[in-house]
Amino acid sequence: MTQSKALPFFPPKIELGAVEGCCNAAAEDTTLDHAKDYHPFSLNKVAWAIQNNLSPKCIERYIKNFDRTFVASPITSSVHVGLGLPCCPILFYAIEQNSPELVRILHQAGAHVGSRSFPLGLSALAYAVICAEYTSVDTTDVLITLLTIGANPRDVPEDMWQTPLKSPVKQTPPYQADSRTLFLWCPSEVREALARNLNLMQRYALWKASAIEKPTPRMLQIAEAHDLLPLLETPFHLIGQKFATQHILRKVLNHYLFNDKKPLVLLLTGPSGHGKTELAKRMGDLLSLKIHQVDCTEMRFETDILGPKPPYQGHKKGSPLNNHLAEHDGQKTVIFMDEFDKTTRDVHQAMLLPFESGFYHDRRNGKKLDCTKHIWLLAANLGVDHIWKFWNDYLKKKSIPEQERAPLGSLQKLLRARAIESFGAPLTGRLREVVPYLPFDELEQAVATYKFMREIRGKVRVDINVDTKDFAGHNHINFIDDGQLAKHIANEGYIPELGARSLEDAVDREITDKLGDVFLRQEPRIVNDSNAGALGQYDVKVDRGSDGTEEVTVKLAGVREIMKRAEDKTAGFSKIVKPPIKVEETRLAGPLKALVLFNSGKE
Repeated sequence: MTQSKALPFFPPKIELGAVEGCCNAAAEDTTLDHAKDYHPFSLNKVAWAIQNNLSPKCIERYIKNFDRTFVASPITSSVHVGLGLPCCPILFYAIEQNSPELVRILHQAGAHVGSRSFPLGLSALAYAVICAEYTSVDTTDVLITLLTIGANPRDVPEDMWQTPLKSPVKQTPPYQADSRTLFLWCPSEVREALARNLNLMQRYALWKASAIEKPTPRMLQIAEAHDLLPLLETPFHLIGQKFATQHILRKVLNHYLFNDKKPLVLLLTGPSGHGKTELAKRMGDLLSLKIHQVDCTEMRFETDILGPKPPYQGHKKGSPLNNHLAEHDGQKTVIFMDEFDKTTRDVHQAMLLPFESGFYHDRRNGKKLDCTKHIWLLAANLGVDHIWKFWNDYLKKKSIPEQERAPLGSLQKLLRARAIESFGAPLTGRLREVVPYLPFDELEQAVATYKFMREIRGKVRVDINVDTKDFAGHNHINFIDDGQLAKHIANEGYIPELGARSLEDAVDREITDKLGDVFLRQEPRIVNDSNAGALGQYDVKVDRGSDGTEEVTVKLAGVREIMKRAEDKTAGFSKIVKPPIKVEETRLAGPLKALVLFNSGKE
């Protein structure tokens, strides 16, 4: 018997008229606000709103308008368009829109991350990977969000990500071939689509999720009570730094568990470019907190950091930090003091009171300010020699069990002693924790490299806009064997003392510059009308020469079609129409005429 075609798959199209006949059919926030006020809760209405790009805030407002008990049952069921027809969970609609924000909103409303489509049995994680093929948009952030809210990484076959640097194979391994459960939801067609689209960052996220210890019910309870739940996602968003994220999460949760009235002041120290700034940004973003960054390289005197005291000239202007504390009196924010080791004793003395009691007087008017709720992150490069020695002795090329036994406490003791030398005992005594940041291992170097590869791919995927001088858009970069490609660039470019900055420079040299060379050699002028056609595709891979040397090459490979939805009115569910490949003279003039174009589904 011939197996029915399972892919391409999109969630069923929802027509507003089939849901609420009296409503205005306009795809606007006001339509959903009307439904909120005059109609009972409808899961199909939520699906319609997502498909029609209504704002996440409007969708959240609609859901929260109803009592949770009325929402709980439908939100956990599937969206149906007709009796006996295929259906899928509401999360699939958020995944289709590539919206981490909508995924979080639906999950908070009760949507179950483990639900599957019917009858194929496709998981949300698998769909997040596969649907990237339809639009050539990177869905990694949605996949990571699904993992942070509890998706089981094994909803994607484990052999496809258990060695992240290795590209997944299309064939099911012999030891899994007899697994009837796996076969039911992952037939060959689905597995081949996963293999084509599962990128290095996604494989790393799945691998990391499988090793991260799940939060206990009490951890979740404390985090929820203090609006800290998103903070538990931090390990998923950072490359490496397992020890750092574990210690910071533990310190933050304990700080709120015991209602500590003193400010939370953490010193993050280690070699440059290994995630200290990224952590501060992620904490602010995840907790929806204001981030105030202080560049401490120019902070020499108390007046530099806090402003002059009255009656000295300029006291009414305050300083950026002084004014931030005044504007967020008694509020929770993240204050990131970068390069704190470049400051002087005068600055250290000035920060003793805010770090100790959590109270401070506004330099402009003398008002007493409550700073106890701020999270202070001080970044430094202290004790890098100790960190390198610890890395070489206990972590480099060691197994995970051996790394788990590394005496991190002894390293922290050495770093605290170094902090006393640099900052003095009074200020060091106010640090609640000294958190070491460690060098990247081989896998982390490759993943950090891929992060910058993703950025350049994202830049060229946006639409062309000649008016705003965005000329390089409407293109797709195909990274062939992305794990080995990233590893090669990392091996050539990683400088431990510079960290991720050296990897960003390496990606610029090996990919961005070469892509620019190929792009600029094409003859046709760039026009906005090209956005209506296929994407230009550039293949990037490591080529091995006859002499055994390897180099990164960038080649224009042809075009990549964007799949378009077309409704099958008889069956009642969505299909995807993939236009035939053809040469468009206005788009593919000059040297492109000689290319052999290909169907992106066959790459």
